[in-house]
Amino acid sequence: MKFFAGVSSLLSTKVRGPWHVKLSRIVTWSSLSKVGKAPAMRLTVLVPLIGVFLLFNQQTEQLFQFPAFFVEDIGVADGSATVASNLYFTYFGLCFLGFASFLFSMFCPQEISDQPVHREFVSQATSTETPVLSKASFRQVLDLHFQSEFDEELPDNPNYPSEIEGDFHALMEGMYSDYDLGDMSGDQDGLPEVMTATGYLDFTEFARMLWSNPRVVWAYTLPFFDLAPKYAKDIAYVKFQALNHSMYRVRTIIACSYLTGFGLLLVPTMKVFVLLGYGLLLG
Repeated sequence: MKFFAGVSSLLSTKVRGPWHVKLSRIVTWSSLSKVGKAPAMRLTVLVPLIGVFLLFNQQTEQLFQFPAFFVEDIGVADGSATVASNLYFTYFGLCFLGFASFLFSMFCPQEISDQPVHREFVSQATSTETPVLSKASFRQVLDLHFQSEFDEELPDNPNYPSEIEGDFHALMEGMYSDYDLGDMSGDQDGLPEVMTATGYLDFTEFARMLWSNPRVVWAYTLPFFDLAPKYAKDIAYVKFQALNHSMYRVRTIIACSYLTGFGLLLVPTMKVFVLLGYGLLLG
C-alpha cells in the first residue's frame, strides 16, 4: 500500500526535462525499495529454481482445480485448461518478480537499502558520522558528481538530475565561502576561477580539483575537506539524492520487470473476473 501511495504521489508531481529524466525522478531506488525489500518479494528470487517443481505437478494442479459447479457457472468447457494457463501466467509472473528482486538486491546502493527515507538518512548520518566519515562522504559526493554514466554536458542527466546539480552547487558555495581562500576570483596560484565572466559562480572546475586532489594543491584541498563535519547534513542530503538516482538503466529494467510480473499475475484474476461477469450477464 505504501508503494502505490508513493508512486501516486510521485506521478502527481510536476517534473521537467526529457522523458527519461522524468522516469528517473519517479523510479528511484527509494521507491523501488518499497517493493524490493518486502519479505515476500525476496522469496520470489527462488521461483525460477524451484517454481517448476511447485507449480507444474499434479498436486498443484489439483489444488488450483476449479470445482465442477464453478466451471459450469462461468461456462468454461475445459476447466483444467484454464487452470494450466493460469499456472503459466503465475509462474512467469513470479519469474519476472524474482529477476527484478535479484537485480534490486545486487545493484541497489547499500546506504539506500538500509535507509530509503532521506530525512532519516540525513538524521542518522549527522548523528553517527565522525570527521573521517564526513570527509569520506564528501569524497563520495564528488565521485558521484563526476562519474555518472551519461555525458555530464547533457542539459539534464537521468543519473544526476538538475535538482541534484543545484544542491551540489549550493553545498560547494557554502563550503567555499566558509573557508578563507581570499576572494572568489581565483587569484591564488593553482586554483581555478569560480567567478565567470558574466558574474555568476561556477564551482565545477574547483570541485574537479578537489575530486582529483593533485599533490600540488594539497595546501588548499586538504584544509577544505576539514569543513566536511560542519556540512555533514548537507553532504548527507546530496549524497542520498545522488545515490538514489544512480544507475538509471538498471532502475528502469527493475521497474519494467516488476510491472511485467505484476501484470502477468493479474491475468488469471482478470480472466476469472471477466468470466464471472459474463456468466452473470447470461444468467
